[in-house]
Amino acid sequence: MKEAAVVVVASLMLSACASESSTATTSIEGALRFPRFSALPICWFGERGTVYFAEDTELFYYCDGRNYVALDFGGMDGSDGVSWVINVSEAPAELCPNGGALISAGPDADGDGLADEVTSSQPLCDGIDGQDGMDGADGQDGADGMDGQDGAPGF
Repeated sequence: MKEAAVVVVASLMLSACASESSTATTSIEGALRFPRFSALPICWFGERGTVYFAEDTELFYYCDGRNYVALDFGGMDGSDGVSWVINVSEAPAELCPNGGALISAGPDADGDGLADEVTSSQPLCDGIDGQDGMDGADGQDGADGMDGQDGAPGF
């Protein structure tokens, strides 16, 4: 086990040294990235364990000491999940006597935008009206308005 770790570390060190003179651009999480598969360095014992990414093929390759082996990270697609719906509606008076909202959630397996069954709900109620505060101080009198028009002469 220790020998394998030494080989991998040594090959990473050698590949890092080799990458300075090669056309490798940057590292992708420990893999050296090359624009083309044909630009990868020769795969030999000293490169064993090194992982490369070729942009033209969009694949990762592993040097086994003699040949490059394409790494297939693709698995089978998983099954589609079920969307969940959150609904906000007016809360009934028995839950919220002063009004409020009822927040409900549940799965929407048939995709109609409505929860097939409500699995969770929580009222969010308005509080009771507070006591009126004291009246504030009277403000300053405003400026006098313009005189009105004279009235009609009397009898």
